Amino acid sequence: MQGLAQAIYKTLAFFDAQDLALTPLEIKNYLDTSASLGEIENCVREELGERIAKQDGLYFLRGREHLVPLRRERYRTSLVRFHKAKKYLKFLRHLPYLRAVAISGSQALLNSDP
Repeated sequence: MQGLAQAIYKTLAFFDAQDLALTPLEIKNYLDTSASLGEIENCVREELGERIAKQDGLYFLRGREHLVPLRRERYRTSLVRFHKAKKYLKFLRHLPYLRAVAISGSQALLNSDP
């Protein structure tokens, strides 16, 4: 495996451990490279075709097809939680010394469990 292919594979393996399939744009954002989306998709197709699969615009390690519906379910769950958080936190904008509220972890990745 060459440099870009190895970086893509490691990125997908890292997120696979978190049960998260990635879009090409997410792969590009998580890579520390200036590769274009076309270069990434070509690399996946030509060099990593035996190790990586694609379904409904999501990339994942081969044999992990169950991640696609799981991603959809967790995405919907995360959006519901974001709407709830926004509703409950509206009053915080009136606090004079509060500068930010952050969401992290699986919720920030839109990958939270129901």
